[in-house]
Amino acid sequence: MGQKTIYSGGTIFTMDSSLPTAEALFVENGIIKAVGEMSELNNLVDASTKKIDLHGGFLVPGLIESHNHLSFFAFFMEHCNLGGGVCETNDDAVRLLRDYDADSPHIVGYGFDDSYTPALRHLSKNDLDRVSQEKPVLVHHMSGHVGYANSMALELLGINKSTENPPGGWIERDETGNPTGKLEEMAWFKLVGEKIPPPTDQMKVQSLIKKAVKVFNEYGVVAVHDAAVGIGGTGEIIVSAYQDLEKNKKLNIRAFLSMMVQSDMTQSPEQIDGVGMGKRRIVAGGVKLFVDGSIQANTAAMLAPYKNKPDFKGEMVMSQGDIEAAVLKYHKQGDHISVHANGDAAIEAVITAFEKAQKEYFRENTRHMIIHCQTAHENHIERMKAVGVIPSFFGMHVHYYGDRHLDIFLGKERASRLNPFGDASRAGLDFTLHTDTPVMPPWTMESIGTAVTRKTKGGVVLGEDQKISPEMALAAYTTMAAKCSYSEKDRGSISVGKLADFTLLSQDITQCDPDTISDTKILKTIIEDKTVFEA
Repeated sequence: MGQKTIYSGGTIFTMDSSLPTAEALFVENGIIKAVGEMSELNNLVDASTKKIDLHGGFLVPGLIESHNHLSFFAFFMEHCNLGGGVCETNDDAVRLLRDYDADSPHIVGYGFDDSYTPALRHLSKNDLDRVSQEKPVLVHHMSGHVGYANSMALELLGINKSTENPPGGWIERDETGNPTGKLEEMAWFKLVGEKIPPPTDQMKVQSLIKKAVKVFNEYGVVAVHDAAVGIGGTGEIIVSAYQDLEKNKKLNIRAFLSMMVQSDMTQSPEQIDGVGMGKRRIVAGGVKLFVDGSIQANTAAMLAPYKNKPDFKGEMVMSQGDIEAAVLKYHKQGDHISVHANGDAAIEAVITAFEKAQKEYFRENTRHMIIHCQTAHENHIERMKAVGVIPSFFGMHVHYYGDRHLDIFLGKERASRLNPFGDASRAGLDFTLHTDTPVMPPWTMESIGTAVTRKTKGGVVLGEDQKISPEMALAAYTTMAAKCSYSEKDRGSISVGKLADFTLLSQDITQCDPDTISDTKILKTIIEDKTVFEA
């Protein structure tokens, strides 16, 4: 006999239109067997049944984080956090880095946000030389698309006055042509990634991934899309670590991996369209491409110039021809494709590539994704729906960066339709929400709350017409998110036959004051009837 459990004593919000709410649900061997009134389920309960009292909580399907970099976040947990408001000046960053792990052979920081306060600016090699002149110092910008190096790191990386910009990347230089220490896009990814060896200690990587998974569980997350696995030569050790954790039943999350380089997938389109995840905790699900950078780093490719740079629109890191060739290649192979595109010029280029790929080689139900998709136009929404593309919006940017997009980067018109949830909802286009961890922590409730209120940190409502209902925002983390990994038969709603993956919230987010949604507490995270987090 397997484990039997009955859940009751709260509101069960199923995300299943045939039975939106229920009093109780019955689980056997990790599978939902019945959902309904307590009186209807009592006959299933026997002496061996475990009884879970929800204590008035609000039980929803397990939350799915549809775009993040869990494995990067795992590696960053060993380094110096400069994000989340800990730095108000560049001197704060220098001090934190200087105090960080004096025994380390190199010093690495992450999360630096040059626009968090007016006193901050991009770091330079001169700033980081104040941290150390004996050790290499590297700092990741919050956007993930810019990095900074001190003089020793530049020397070790072979970056000097005569170093050419790599394709799709830029080395910032001073008036004499010498590198300032700031590296953008492929100059950061390629020059740094190729020179720094990936980790080799398998047990250590497993330990770090377990720690990162624990953080995601604390935010109610039961499944992730871990994107760009393989960058910097880390693919093999990350996949092996995931596999070993799953084999040893120590992986408390489901992971759909998008490889930065082509994986050894050989599924035909017919096979992958129905692959789902089932009870598997890890699937190498597809490939990840990126074609531009970040709005707040002025590296996103825009159709019109930035407000703070009236003569600059940003640039794509791939040509239109290269984008179309890459999309067609992986599309024909049957892979699932996720493409990072923030600026409207990049979004236009990617949609065009998907349209051409479908015209040349039609596939049913591809579910390719445009990641972030922050400045999509109304016609982009209609075209994505027509070609079957799912946008994954970085919704928290409305709250965290909204005031700065309004005043610095985009101006009122473009900032007001940043992450157009409302347009997508009205068009009937499936979409998801994400927090792009480690760019931000996996703030699930803050992300849902922002999608509902559209409020910036300064209290400005950024695009009244782009607000969505709590139910729609929850769908972006459950039913619609499950589709992105072909998993809607197994996850995304509390329905008979699906896996017992749940998140227990402290309040009914569909009925509370919308301004309090972000304050909702995660009380429990449950995967296959096993509690992996409890407050």
